[in-house]
Amino acid sequence: MSLGVRCRDVSVTIDGQSLIEAVTFDVAPAQWLCLLGPNGAGKSTLLRALAGLNRYRGQITFGELDAAAVGMRQRAKLIALVPQDPTFPPGLSVFAYVLLGRSAHQGWLLSREDDDPRIVQSTLTSLDLGHLAGRSLTTLSGGERQRVALARALVQDTPILLLDEPTSALDIGHQLGLLELLAQLQAAGKTIITTLHDLSLAGQFADVLGVMANGRLREFGTPSEVLDSDTIERYWGVPVEVRHHGPGRISTTVHRPRLDEPGSSGEALPAQGAQAATQ
Repeated sequence: MSLGVRCRDVSVTIDGQSLIEAVTFDVAPAQWLCLLGPNGAGKSTLLRALAGLNRYRGQITFGELDAAAVGMRQRAKLIALVPQDPTFPPGLSVFAYVLLGRSAHQGWLLSREDDDPRIVQSTLTSLDLGHLAGRSLTTLSGGERQRVALARALVQDTPILLLDEPTSALDIGHQLGLLELLAQLQAAGKTIITTLHDLSLAGQFADVLGVMANGRLREFGTPSEVLDSDTIERYWGVPVEVRHHGPGRISTTVHRPRLDEPGSSGEALPAQGAQAATQ
Protein backbone atom coordinates (compact mmCIF):
# COMPACT_ATOMS: atom_id res chain seq x y z
CA MET A 1 0.00 0.00 0.00
CA SER A 2 1.30 3.44 -0.95
CA LEU A 3 -0.11 6.62 0.55
CA GLY A 4 0.40 10.25 -0.39
CA VAL A 5 0.60 13.08 2.13
CA ARG A 6 -1.23 16.38 1.82
CA CYS A 7 -0.80 19.50 3.98
CA ARG A 8 -3.15 22.44 3.72
CA ASP A 9 -2.39 25.65 5.64
CA VAL A 10 -0.71 23.73 8.46
CA SER A 11 0.40 25.97 11.32
CA VAL A 12 1.90 25.15 14.72
CA THR A 13 2.05 27.47 17.72
CA ILE A 14 3.82 26.37 20.91
CA ASP A 15 3.93 28.46 24.09
CA GLY A 16 2.49 31.39 22.18
CA GLN A 17 5.21 31.31 19.53
CA SER A 18 4.37 30.59 15.88
CA LEU A 19 6.82 27.92 14.70
CA ILE A 20 5.34 27.08 11.32
CA GLU A 21 2.69 28.98 9.43
CA ALA A 22 0.36 28.11 6.53
CA VAL A 23 2.45 25.26 5.10
CA THR A 24 0.83 23.69 2.05
CA PHE A 25 2.21 20.90 -0.15
CA ASP A 26 1.42 17.52 -1.70
CA VAL A 27 3.61 14.43 -1.69
CA ALA A 28 2.47 11.76 -4.13
CA PRO A 29 2.41 8.09 -3.12
CA ALA A 30 5.91 6.55 -3.26
CA GLN A 31 7.50 9.99 -3.66
CA TRP A 32 10.48 11.30 -1.64
CA LEU A 33 10.27 14.82 -0.25
CA CYS A 34 13.32 16.33 1.43
CA LEU A 35 12.82 19.42 3.59
CA LEU A 36 15.75 21.82 3.63
CA GLY A 37 16.46 25.05 5.41
CA PRO A 38 18.63 26.75 8.02
CA ASN A 39 18.45 25.83 11.69
CA GLY A 40 15.20 26.89 13.32
CA ALA A 41 13.30 26.99 10.02
CA GLY A 42 10.51 24.71 11.31
CA LYS A 43 11.44 21.42 9.60
CA SER A 44 11.42 19.25 12.72
CA THR A 45 8.25 20.93 13.99
CA LEU A 46 6.50 20.04 10.74
CA LEU A 47 7.61 16.39 10.92
CA ARG A 48 6.32 16.16 14.49
CA ALA A 49 2.98 17.59 13.37
CA LEU A 50 2.77 14.94 10.64
CA ALA A 51 3.54 12.29 13.24
CA GLY A 52 0.81 13.54 15.56
CA LEU A 53 3.24 14.82 18.22
CA ASN A 54 2.55 18.55 17.71
CA ARG A 55 -0.91 20.05 17.73
CA TYR A 56 -1.61 21.95 14.54
CA ARG A 57 -4.17 24.03 12.71
CA GLY A 58 -5.08 23.31 9.11
CA GLN A 59 -5.43 19.87 7.55
CA ILE A 60 -3.13 16.89 7.09
CA THR A 61 -4.27 13.85 5.15
CA PHE A 62 -2.69 10.45 4.51
CA GLY A 63 -4.25 9.24 1.29
CA GLU A 64 -7.95 9.88 1.92
CA LEU A 65 -7.63 9.77 5.72
CA ASP A 66 -7.84 12.97 7.76
CA ALA A 67 -4.94 12.73 10.20
CA ALA A 68 -6.98 14.48 12.89
CA ALA A 69 -9.40 11.53 12.92
CA VAL A 70 -6.70 8.85 13.07
CA GLY A 71 -5.99 7.30 16.48
CA MET A 72 -2.44 6.75 17.68
CA ARG A 73 -2.55 2.97 17.16
CA GLN A 74 -3.80 3.35 13.59
CA ARG A 75 -1.29 6.15 12.99
CA ALA A 76 1.51 3.78 14.08
CA LYS A 77 0.49 1.54 11.17
CA LEU A 78 0.62 4.45 8.73
CA ILE A 79 3.63 6.52 9.80
CA ALA A 80 6.98 5.79 11.42
CA LEU A 81 9.09 8.70 12.70
CA VAL A 82 12.83 8.73 13.34
CA PRO A 83 13.55 11.90 15.36
CA GLN A 84 16.89 13.68 15.52
CA ASP A 85 17.40 12.68 19.15
CA PRO A 86 15.53 9.42 19.78
CA THR A 87 14.93 8.31 23.35
CA PHE A 88 16.38 4.93 24.30
CA PRO A 89 14.90 3.17 27.33
CA PRO A 90 17.53 1.84 29.75
CA GLY A 91 18.27 -1.84 30.11
CA LEU A 92 17.31 -2.99 26.61
CA SER A 93 19.36 -4.79 24.03
CA VAL A 94 19.43 -3.63 20.42
CA PHE A 95 17.19 -6.53 19.40
CA ALA A 96 14.63 -5.89 22.16
CA TYR A 97 14.47 -2.19 21.34
CA VAL A 98 13.94 -2.73 17.62
CA LEU A 99 11.32 -5.40 18.37
CA LEU A 100 9.22 -2.66 20.02
CA GLY A 101 8.61 -1.33 16.51
CA ARG A 102 6.43 -4.37 15.83
CA SER A 103 3.97 -3.42 18.61
CA ALA A 104 1.45 -1.86 16.23
CA HIS A 105 1.15 -5.19 14.40
CA GLN A 106 0.64 -7.27 17.53
CA GLY A 107 -2.56 -8.07 19.41
CA TRP A 108 -3.95 -6.14 22.34
CA LEU A 109 -1.88 -8.22 24.75
CA LEU A 110 1.20 -7.48 22.61
CA SER A 111 1.92 -11.15 22.11
CA ARG A 112 4.87 -11.75 19.82
CA GLU A 113 4.08 -12.67 16.23
CA ASP A 114 6.01 -15.72 15.03
CA ASP A 115 7.60 -13.75 12.18
CA ASP A 116 8.67 -10.74 14.23
CA PRO A 117 12.15 -12.00 15.26
CA ARG A 118 13.00 -12.76 11.64
CA ILE A 119 11.84 -9.31 10.53
CA VAL A 120 13.92 -7.63 13.24
CA GLN A 121 17.07 -9.61 12.48
CA SER A 122 16.72 -9.06 8.74
CA THR A 123 16.32 -5.31 9.26
CA LEU A 124 19.33 -5.13 11.57
CA THR A 125 21.42 -6.96 8.99
CA SER A 126 20.34 -4.56 6.23
CA LEU A 127 21.66 -1.66 8.34
CA ASP A 128 24.97 -3.36 9.19
CA LEU A 129 23.76 -3.93 12.75
CA GLY A 130 23.25 -7.69 12.81
CA HIS A 131 26.36 -8.27 14.90
CA LEU A 132 25.08 -5.81 17.52
CA ALA A 133 21.70 -7.49 18.16
CA GLY A 134 22.62 -8.63 21.66
CA ARG A 135 24.47 -5.47 22.71
CA SER A 136 23.09 -3.05 25.27
CA LEU A 137 21.90 0.24 23.82
CA THR A 138 24.13 2.10 26.25
CA THR A 139 27.28 0.66 24.64
CA LEU A 140 26.60 2.00 21.15
CA SER A 141 28.20 4.92 19.35
CA GLY A 142 26.10 7.85 18.18
CA GLY A 143 26.01 6.57 14.61
CA GLU A 144 25.06 3.06 15.72
CA ARG A 145 22.25 4.43 17.88
CA GLN A 146 20.96 6.44 14.94
CA ARG A 147 20.84 3.34 12.75
CA VAL A 148 19.14 1.36 15.54
CA ALA A 149 16.42 4.04 15.74
CA LEU A 150 15.94 3.72 11.99
CA ALA A 151 15.71 -0.07 12.30
CA ARG A 152 12.89 0.29 14.82
CA ALA A 153 11.02 2.56 12.40
CA LEU A 154 11.56 0.20 9.48
CA VAL A 155 10.14 -2.84 11.28
CA GLN A 156 6.90 -0.90 11.80
CA ASP A 157 6.43 -1.54 8.07
CA THR A 158 4.45 1.65 7.49
CA PRO A 159 3.63 3.13 4.08
CA ILE A 160 5.01 6.52 5.18
CA LEU A 161 8.46 7.15 6.69
CA LEU A 162 9.43 10.43 8.40
CA LEU A 163 13.14 10.89 9.12
CA ASP A 164 14.62 13.95 10.80
CA GLU A 165 18.29 14.32 9.84
CA PRO A 166 18.82 10.55 9.55
CA THR A 167 22.46 10.90 8.39
CA SER A 168 23.69 13.51 10.89
CA ALA A 169 25.78 11.13 13.02
CA LEU A 170 26.89 8.76 10.26
CA ASP A 171 30.17 8.48 8.39
CA ILE A 172 29.99 8.96 4.62
CA GLY A 173 29.84 5.22 3.91
CA HIS A 174 26.89 4.65 6.22
CA GLN A 175 25.23 7.85 4.97
CA LEU A 176 25.18 6.56 1.42
CA GLY A 177 24.20 3.06 2.53
CA LEU A 178 21.26 4.39 4.52
CA LEU A 179 20.04 6.65 1.71
CA GLU A 180 20.36 3.84 -0.82
CA LEU A 181 18.26 1.65 1.48
CA LEU A 182 15.61 4.39 1.64
CA ALA A 183 15.70 4.60 -2.16
CA GLN A 184 15.01 0.87 -2.33
CA LEU A 185 12.11 1.24 0.09
CA GLN A 186 10.76 4.09 -2.01
CA ALA A 187 11.01 1.93 -5.14
CA ALA A 188 8.99 -0.70 -3.25
CA GLY A 189 6.21 1.85 -2.67
CA LYS A 190 6.99 3.75 0.54
CA THR A 191 6.45 7.50 0.75
CA ILE A 192 9.42 9.22 2.40
CA ILE A 193 9.74 12.65 3.99
CA THR A 194 13.16 13.56 5.36
CA THR A 195 15.09 16.57 6.50
CA LEU A 196 18.74 16.88 5.49
CA HIS A 197 21.45 19.49 5.80
CA ASP A 198 23.59 18.05 3.00
CA LEU A 199 22.22 19.74 -0.12
CA SER A 200 24.18 17.50 -2.50
CA LEU A 201 22.73 14.32 -0.99
CA ALA A 202 19.24 15.83 -0.98
CA GLY A 203 19.60 16.73 -4.66
CA GLN A 204 20.73 13.24 -5.59
CA PHE A 205 18.13 11.18 -3.71
CA ALA A 206 14.90 13.15 -3.26
CA ASP A 207 12.24 13.64 -5.96
CA VAL A 208 11.03 16.92 -4.51
CA LEU A 209 12.71 19.52 -2.31
CA GLY A 210 11.05 22.01 -0.01
CA VAL A 211 12.99 24.95 1.44
CA MET A 212 11.70 26.26 4.75
CA ALA A 213 12.70 29.55 6.37
CA ASN A 214 11.17 31.37 9.33
CA GLY A 215 8.42 28.77 9.64
CA ARG A 216 7.19 29.02 6.08
CA LEU A 217 7.65 26.86 3.01
CA ARG A 218 9.46 29.23 0.66
CA GLU A 219 10.44 26.99 -2.27
CA PHE A 220 9.03 23.69 -3.53
CA GLY A 221 9.96 21.74 -6.63
CA THR A 222 12.36 19.26 -8.20
CA PRO A 223 16.04 19.42 -7.23
CA SER A 224 16.92 21.07 -10.54
CA GLU A 225 14.27 23.73 -9.90
CA VAL A 226 15.18 24.42 -6.27
CA LEU A 227 18.94 23.98 -6.04
CA ASP A 228 20.58 27.00 -7.58
CA SER A 229 23.22 29.34 -6.20
CA ASP A 230 20.83 32.29 -5.82
CA THR A 231 18.31 30.30 -3.76
CA ILE A 232 20.99 28.81 -1.52
CA GLU A 233 22.65 32.18 -0.90
CA ARG A 234 19.24 33.75 -0.21
CA TYR A 235 18.29 31.31 2.58
CA TRP A 236 21.66 30.15 3.92
CA GLY A 237 23.70 33.28 3.32
CA VAL A 238 26.73 31.52 1.82
CA PRO A 239 28.22 31.60 -1.68
CA VAL A 240 27.75 28.21 -3.34
CA GLU A 241 28.57 26.70 -6.69
CA VAL A 242 25.91 24.27 -7.95
CA ARG A 243 26.73 21.73 -10.63
CA HIS A 244 24.23 19.58 -12.48
CA HIS A 245 25.79 16.37 -13.75
CA GLY A 246 22.64 14.85 -15.25
CA PRO A 247 19.42 13.41 -13.73
CA GLY A 248 19.85 12.72 -10.04
CA ARG A 249 23.42 14.08 -10.01
CA ILE A 250 23.63 17.47 -8.34
CA SER A 251 26.55 18.69 -6.28
CA THR A 252 27.03 21.87 -4.26
CA THR A 253 30.33 23.39 -3.20
CA VAL A 254 30.56 26.11 -0.57
CA HIS A 255 33.19 28.73 -1.30
CA ARG A 256 34.77 30.49 1.64
CA PRO A 257 34.88 34.20 0.75
CA ARG A 258 38.24 35.92 0.83
CA LEU A 259 38.21 38.71 3.37
CA ASP A 260 40.03 41.05 0.98
CA GLU A 261 37.57 40.56 -1.89
CA PRO A 262 35.30 43.48 -2.91
CA GLY A 263 31.96 43.16 -1.19
CA SER A 264 33.34 40.93 1.56
CA SER A 265 31.40 41.10 4.81
CA GLY A 266 34.54 41.57 6.86
CA GLU A 267 38.11 42.75 6.81
CA ALA A 268 41.29 40.85 7.40
CA LEU A 269 42.16 40.57 11.05
CA PRO A 270 44.87 42.93 12.21
CA ALA A 271 47.99 41.24 13.50
CA GLN A 272 46.94 41.64 17.15
CA GLY A 273 43.48 40.19 16.47
CA ALA A 274 44.87 37.31 14.48
CA GLN A 275 47.28 36.49 17.26
CA ALA A 276 44.50 36.62 19.85
CA ALA A 277 42.31 34.35 17.74
CA THR A 278 44.94 31.62 17.86
CA GLN A 279 45.42 31.73 21.63
